[in-house]
Amino acid sequence: MRSREIDVKEVEEVMRSPQQRIVLSSQRDVLQSKVGPANRVRLLRIIVDFETDPPAIVSVYKTGKINKYWRPRS
Repeated sequence: MRSREIDVKEVEEVMRSPQQRIVLSSQRDVLQSKVGPANRVRLLRIIVDFETDPPAIVSVYKTGKINKYWRPRS
């Protein structure tokens, strides 16, 4: 997170209340939310391993490829 300049508070907020949760496998999910100012919205994606106790963050990154990763509501 430090090398990617991602704020711990942003990660904590997405972990508490993600805008979307995408199941990757039986033990891993992606928690994601749109973050940042209106003129520079990014998608904060957190890959979490729920097989461990407590759940472990595998990866955290921001991307501008919102259309690629964002899932429309069904």
